[in-house]
Amino acid sequence: MEFFNFSAAALVLSYLAKNKAQTKAPPFGVRYRIAHNALEYLEDADTLPLTVSNLCSKLGVSAPTLYRSFQEQFHISPKQYIKVRRLCGVRQQLLSGDNAGNIADVANN
Repeated sequence: MEFFNFSAAALVLSYLAKNKAQTKAPPFGVRYRIAHNALEYLEDADTLPLTVSNLCSKLGVSAPTLYRSFQEQFHISPKQYIKVRRLCGVRQQLLSGDNAGNIADVANN
């Protein structure tokens, strides 16, 4: 019985190794385009809910591919960029003095 478990584990590991080899990262040029298309989309999408999953759907790429591409080009993850961009927008609204509500209203917009 122990031999069977070892053989089954070896088969599973072999299968996983073959499948991993088949799922290579896109070439640098493709990753460059993905990252810059993502950045362009994020800069243009002011009112949409900005999430990594929405961004992946829009670009037609997986989350790991988007993360790798974005991180490689901008040295920040897409999620971190979205958060920083949102915080900068809130800061700008607070500094402008045009906000009729309080800080909580600005932060929730």
